[in-house]
Amino acid sequence: MKKDLIIRNLENIFIKNFKIKRNKLSLISLGDFYKWDSLTHIKLMIEIEKKFNISINNSARVSLTSFEKLKDYLIKTLIKS
Repeated sequence: MKKDLIIRNLENIFIKNFKIKRNKLSLISLGDFYKWDSLTHIKLMIEIEKKFNISINNSARVSLTSFEKLKDYLIKTLIKS
């Protein structure tokens, strides 16, 4: 999967779940954005796993707490060097 497609799909997941504008995505994180609580985080992880056909382990889930961290993780995981 290409990097731009990964980013676009992730952006669309965030926009759908948080009803936020694309240019604000890099500013939100778990705990700092009122719509992103622990339950929403679990739902977000499940949706990302389904969309990208991956499994995110529990230790990674705990650290993937912002759009930027999720973006970097998906790029690293899905793009084979």
